[in-house]
Amino acid sequence: MSWRLFTTSALLLWAAVATSEPVAATYLLRASSGGEERSAEFVLVRSDQVVEVQDKASGVVERWERDPSGKIFYSRIFLDAGKIIEFQPADFA
Repeated sequence: MSWRLFTTSALLLWAAVATSEPVAATYLLRASSGGEERSAEFVLVRSDQVVEVQDKASGVVERWERDPSGKIFYSRIFLDAGKIIEFQPADFA
C-alpha cells in the first residue's frame, strides 16, 4: 500500500479548487490484503497558497507552499524529532 498516491491527490486538489478560507479534512484509509488489515489517518489542510498533509501515526507533515511568483516550496516536517527538511524549486527541476 502506498501513501504517495494520497499526497499527489492533495496537490491535485490544491490546483483544482481556490478559496481564501483554509479548508481541513480528516481521512481514514483502510486496506486489507491476505487477511491483514491496515489503516492510517491523515489530516489535510489547504488554503490558497499552502497544502499540508499530516500522517497522524508517524507525526510527519508534508507541506507544499506556493509563493506569489508561483514557485513551489516543499517541506517534510518530522514533529516528533523537531526536524524539517526543506526543498527549493530547483530541487524539482
